[in-house]
Amino acid sequence: MEDINDKVTHVLALLGLGLLADFSFPARGFGPRKILALFGFGLLIEAVQYFLPYRDSSLYDLAANAIGLALYACLAPAIAKLPWLRRRRDALRTVRKASV
Repeated sequence: MEDINDKVTHVLALLGLGLLADFSFPARGFGPRKILALFGFGLLIEAVQYFLPYRDSSLYDLAANAIGLALYACLAPAIAKLPWLRRRRDALRTVRKASV
């Protein structure tokens, strides 16, 4: 089994990227479009690592990425209810609606 710390890092990285993607485009919600884009990003990174002699590509990394995205998808409704994040999301939605 590969180093568990590397897998935890992948989970946390994609969880964080999920949060950033969700709050960057708050009007759309965290749906299949964002999930596929982020998973595709992780897949691209693994594909590039496959061709680099000093890096290793791993299906376990892709699995850890998927777990991070699934974890964020499960936590997103609770995260959205946090007062300081809800104010930020509402402000972003107001700005986006005003600019349209």
